Amino acid sequence: MKRLLLKPKEAAEVIQVCRSKMYFMLAEGLLPSIRIGKSIRIPLKALEGWVEECQSNTKTVYTPLEKGYPKPYESQRNGDNI
Repeated sequence: MKRLLLKPKEAAEVIQVCRSKMYFMLAEGLLPSIRIGKSIRIPLKALEGWVEECQSNTKTVYTPLEKGYPKPYESQRNGDNI
């Protein structure tokens, strides 16, 4: 039986990114997700649709450091609050 929903770790394996990149993409709203209680699930069809959309739009996903967000230790050293 084909699974309809994937855990973030499983979805990361499908599109061959690390788990932390997957959670970043989910937090930024780049991928659709469903919450079931405290669990996050990614619909397989939505993941497949996102990959197709990326192929046609040549979409790039950036990590927080690539976007220029401060590293956690930098904000503490400078006394800034995030």
